[in-house]
Amino acid sequence: MTLQQLEYVMAVYRCQHFAKAADSCHVTQPTLSAMIQKLESELNVKIFDRSSSPSYLLH
Repeated sequence: MTLQQLEYVMAVYRCQHFAKAADSCHVTQPTLSAMIQKLESELNVKIFDRSSSPSYLLH
């Protein structure tokens, strides 16, 4: 887990949208998504529901 990954998670939480979060972090959406997916894999937990728009934080 890195601080960058946590920043990306917080950006998606704030923006409720992966593309908008990527813009706010000055990265591409695929980069942001890959970093969040890597974190989810490391923690073995899904953080966001990607099937809905906006993207919701899972509890």
